Amino acid sequence: MAPTVSSEVEAVIRVLYEDKMTYRVIQDKLLKPGHKISIGSISHVLNSKGNIGQAKVSGLPHSKVNRPTIVRNPGNMRNVARYASNVNALSPRAIAKKLGTFHTTVNKIIRGNLAMQTRRKHRGHTLKDSNKQNRKTNARELYKRHLAGKRSDFAVTLEEAYFYIQDCSGERRIFFTKARNLEVTPVMNKKETFGEKIMIGAQ
Repeated sequence: MAPTVSSEVEAVIRVLYEDKMTYRVIQDKLLKPGHKISIGSISHVLNSKGNIGQAKVSGLPHSKVNRPTIVRNPGNMRNVARYASNVNALSPRAIAKKLGTFHTTVNKIIRGNLAMQTRRKHRGHTLKDSNKQNRKTNARELYKRHLAGKRSDFAVTLEEAYFYIQDCSGERRIFFTKARNLEVTPVMNKKETFGEKIMIGAQ
């Protein structure tokens, strides 16, 4: 970046250039009164099209530089705090979309200004009494038919896992808290009846 040139020197450069002088001649003429300036600085002055620079050379008042809106302002902090304190809190990306800002800004407000952490709820099933009884019956039948006596010697155990495609129920798994150590982690309850799912099994 070229060094800053005073408005008086800029005016002299422009006058000399209008007299059809080359950059090298302008440099030599400025060197005599003690203004040491590079060819690049002269080019920067002559090719500068900024409103502030033109106003300075002309001696006219110029407007102040318009700073961009500060996104981590008290209003945005209050809005983020309101969304984050909700039991079914929105994700930082969803909050950013509502506020018209970046999710990185929301994360900085949550972690820096609000001193909160992003945590995840445990998954848990909401079982009715009929569901509990059905599981007990199925477990007993499984034992009687396949595991009782010496049948267990020929049994093969399987480990399975479900990948749920649609089973959100409108509840989000994340939540925000200021507590570093939680005695009880909130649970995201799931119904016994599931949506579309894929079961993967392994022996």
